[in-house]
Amino acid sequence: MTPSHPETFSAKRRPRRRLPWPIRFLASLQLAVVLIAIYSVVLVWATVFIERHYGYESRAVFFGIYDSWWFSLLNVLLGVNVLMSALVRLPWKRRHLGFLLTHAGILVVMGGFVVGRFWGIESRLHLFEGNAEHRALNDQLYLKLTVLPGETGAGGAAAEPGPGEDAKIPFRGGPFNWDAYAELPYVPWRLARRDRGTVYRRDGIRLEVLDYYAHSREIEVPRVRLRAMPGARTGMSLGDTAGEAVELVVRPTRDPHGPGRRELAGGQRMVFWLAGSQEEMAALLDSQPEGDVGPSGQVVLHAAGEKICLPVHELAPGARQPLGDTGLVVELVQFIPQLLAVQLEIHGEGASPQRMLLLADFPELNRYDQRNGVYGTFYFDPDAERPEEVQARLDPRVLANSRRGRIDLVQGPDQNLYYRAWRPPGPVGTGRLPSAGEPTVLLDGTPEVLTVRVAEFEPADRPGTKLLPESFNRSLNPGRRQPQVYVRLTVDGRSDEFWLAGLPYGMADTDERGRLVPLPREFRRHVPGEGRRVALTMPRGAVELGFSVLLHRFDRKLDPGADTVSHYASTVDFLDRGLSPEPVLEDVLVTLNAPVDFTDPATGRSYRFYQSSFDGPFRPGDPQYEQYVVDREAQPQLFLSVLSLNYDPGRGLKYFGSMLMSVGFVLIFYMRKSLP
Repeated sequence: MTPSHPETFSAKRRPRRRLPWPIRFLASLQLAVVLIAIYSVVLVWATVFIERHYGYESRAVFFGIYDSWWFSLLNVLLGVNVLMSALVRLPWKRRHLGFLLTHAGILVVMGGFVVGRFWGIESRLHLFEGNAEHRALNDQLYLKLTVLPGETGAGGAAAEPGPGEDAKIPFRGGPFNWDAYAELPYVPWRLARRDRGTVYRRDGIRLEVLDYYAHSREIEVPRVRLRAMPGARTGMSLGDTAGEAVELVVRPTRDPHGPGRRELAGGQRMVFWLAGSQEEMAALLDSQPEGDVGPSGQVVLHAAGEKICLPVHELAPGARQPLGDTGLVVELVQFIPQLLAVQLEIHGEGASPQRMLLLADFPELNRYDQRNGVYGTFYFDPDAERPEEVQARLDPRVLANSRRGRIDLVQGPDQNLYYRAWRPPGPVGTGRLPSAGEPTVLLDGTPEVLTVRVAEFEPADRPGTKLLPESFNRSLNPGRRQPQVYVRLTVDGRSDEFWLAGLPYGMADTDERGRLVPLPREFRRHVPGEGRRVALTMPRGAVELGFSVLLHRFDRKLDPGADTVSHYASTVDFLDRGLSPEPVLEDVLVTLNAPVDFTDPATGRSYRFYQSSFDGPFRPGDPQYEQYVVDREAQPQLFLSVLSLNYDPGRGLKYFGSMLMSVGFVLIFYMRKSLP
């Protein structure tokens, strides 16, 4: 018997050896060992390192690994290896039963994951206290094109919003700003698929994605942030946190008490505005008065490259004086001591006179003669000697303000930052303020001398807003992330490039009847074509539920003596979505570690609800509070509860596959000797 054993064994193995080598390779144990080893390393890498560093809520692990093409290929290879290793053993014997059950269980479990991935639902319900919601939103972004008849209205808004033809394009941008990928490892991040370039091209419409911010913030521009320290500190470096932080913004409305003006801790006044032309900028840099400004102040005018200094007390109302060799004539209309302002008229040959208004304390509100190119500055010394009748007309509060040093910051047409510093009766200092962070001494030689450093400067051609990318932050609530996409939309040969903001959670672009709802310009843009216009939005994926969830109350507990949240939960009702919504389940408590199951009466889907996160509290003055709170006395604050809901149609397959594997293991390890 011993000599015949090798022949018997060889005979059993011979049919498998006659199989083509690709099939033998796909069914080999060696491939299985390699795939399982790679699979184990990838899963440890995903769970221990990526999820730990980037967090689960960011979905970075799904973007980089679970939803990547190479991880799908790894799963396919593993599934083929398991299937082929069973098929090459045909015809099966009874001794193969445990082996077959184990491998069948693996395939069934993998099938359950496939079903859950493609047909499952993982979304979030955003519920404000006292409100119901039936639409669950997820992190999937779409670029939605809506073709509408007619042209656009003013400002790019739809003239008459109505129903249109839609094209909804899934968009995969990823969890990071695209300019950050150059600093990220090649594996797995740059191996993951991103929807770049042309994503839609049909019927004369082409949509290209050029850039993407996973999270951004919109700021007003022009904007400047500085650090200011008292005293002259030349030769010393100012750190990022040294001195007083100053932030100034130019807004379209010219408000003298707005964000373009700031009083520093030392009493100095700082003003920021936008120069409209190079001539205006040149006039500001060459606006030093000559000698004493006089009892009623001094006007410094610039016209046709000439500088003219006019003491106000030497100008008689109604009298006219030539402006050098410019051919223009200036007339003092009135001196307004209560405002420390002068009103002038500029007369040119054969043209109507142009009014100018110059204010000593609010130069950002000056009105110039733009037609004749006349610009000016009004200087006033509150401590100069003047007649009693003039002194009596001055406002003591205005005088007290004008005694302090003033620093004018102006963005020039070249988008550089310039300054003019003056404290009466001292000299005027002007120049360019370095934007690279070098310290600059202002108001030198006065008790209010300052050293300033520009921390951030965002220039702009006109007052408005600008998007700034925000670096990745794993602790940021997903509902607070603001994605932005930079696209080129071409309609019938007409192209436009613009940034488009993703719709926030809870904001819809259409109503229940499919009609467009009004949206701010940053959330919807229109491009006109030939007899039509195309609207573009970026909504989030939504799931319409056959029921509504009403949030009765949100409870939050803090650790004693701290602001750390120790526990939070939601008390909700599940409502029927009929004409008169009736509660299906009432006072259901959803907590962190106690999920709730509910079956959709419309579809039969069984959803599992988790208490995911929350936002707030919102208080009077916050937009969310003002929108949702009716009784302020009964509800002094408002919370937003975020419930995650999960529907996994492959869950039964996973359970069944696990059972098959368990039975197969028992047969392999404990019943092998009893099988023939």
